[in-house]
Amino acid sequence: MFDDVEICAMNFHYSRYPIEVFLDDVVRLDIKTIELWGAAPHFYIGDNGFSEIKALKTAIDKRGLQLACFTPEQCVYPIDIAARDLRLRDRSIQYFMDCINVSAQLDSPAVLITPGFGFMNEDLQEVRARSLDALDKIARYAQGIGIKLYLEPLPAAYSKIIQTSQELRIILDEIDSPALYGMIDTACAHVTGETIADYGNNLGDRLGHIHMIDTDNSGAHLAWGDGKLPLADYLNQIKQASYHGAISLEIIGPRYHQDPFIPLRQSVEMLRSHSKA
Repeated sequence: MFDDVEICAMNFHYSRYPIEVFLDDVVRLDIKTIELWGAAPHFYIGDNGFSEIKALKTAIDKRGLQLACFTPEQCVYPIDIAARDLRLRDRSIQYFMDCINVSAQLDSPAVLITPGFGFMNEDLQEVRARSLDALDKIARYAQGIGIKLYLEPLPAAYSKIIQTSQELRIILDEIDSPALYGMIDTACAHVTGETIADYGNNLGDRLGHIHMIDTDNSGAHLAWGDGKLPLADYLNQIKQASYHGAISLEIIGPRYHQDPFIPLRQSVEMLRSHSKA
């Protein structure tokens, strides 16, 4: 089942350890692909210049690893491409353009982006229009650099702009950029009542990336086996969707901070065992 799909590790839950620990653990598990969460203390672009980017790339390359995606922090940091405040919106657009440049220097083919937030009590169409305008600018910039954008929906607790695969497809069609792809986060999709099959049906070949994690009804990003999602069924849905990208383990939460290797190993072993079934 994994002939054309690559298990991908992510450093999110390693935030209490140096990034080298994460990279070494990835090698221990014989994983070849990583998704880089771009945030302090590992790699916030505002604190890192050319020499630091080069050092990180060397650390990745010497371990025989490759990047599937660069995912700059954008939900905790003051970043909002749909913001009403023009200074915040312009700074957020520039932030993603800078991240696209960094992604190219790291030999990452893609940058993950979310639609922004705006205010909950604003008119949806006004917030949506600002988001689309920003996404269009960023997508045109990414296309010029040769980098893909993976657009991730956010659940209602975060944003009202894009929550479902249908809404995501509409945005992709409206912007109509060859650089812009949709993606699924299985935890967020579960909250909205959707599965990988729904995203496969609605996005088709515009499904560019998958955050493949277990969850419960809260939408928590859990290691596989700690939640309730039907892993075997989801793997079959990936196959049916003719998806050929990375399946990335975006494990999040303080419960995993003390020993992040355990949930990563647990998830990888479950994915591998189910792929042989």
